[in-house]
Amino acid sequence: MDHDVVLRRLRGKNAGDGLGFGLPELLPLLSPALFIALDQALRKVVDLSVEGGVKGLARRFRRGRGSSPSSPAIPALSDEQVSDVVARVRESLERDGVPEGQARDVATALARALPRSPRPEDGGRREVDHVVDD
Repeated sequence: MDHDVVLRRLRGKNAGDGLGFGLPELLPLLSPALFIALDQALRKVVDLSVEGGVKGLARRFRRGRGSSPSSPAIPALSDEQVSDVVARVRESLERDGVPEGQARDVATALARALPRSPRPEDGGRREVDHVVDD
């Protein structure tokens, strides 16, 4: 073959010559490489979506656990309310067989830990000095 025939066949002007450099011949050669590339891309997408889903679930679990109804905020209580709560706790402890001294200590600690509402005569400040007496 001379130079002109080869160029003509390579350029595709004469497709029936049978030199074989068209799309039907290249497709079987490129198919394995395309398959590998698509497979790797799909694996990467799946890995990223699973990782993102796990992180999202963990974030929702942490966020949901922090605002669960099992840990409500205790509102500020008046002196009468604190005394009532402390008396009930002390009675309950003594009824359950806790010695009187320990029940008094627990009730005193509870009285100090409960949040108090400010009294107007204190100018909005509140000292915690409530001790449970016998």
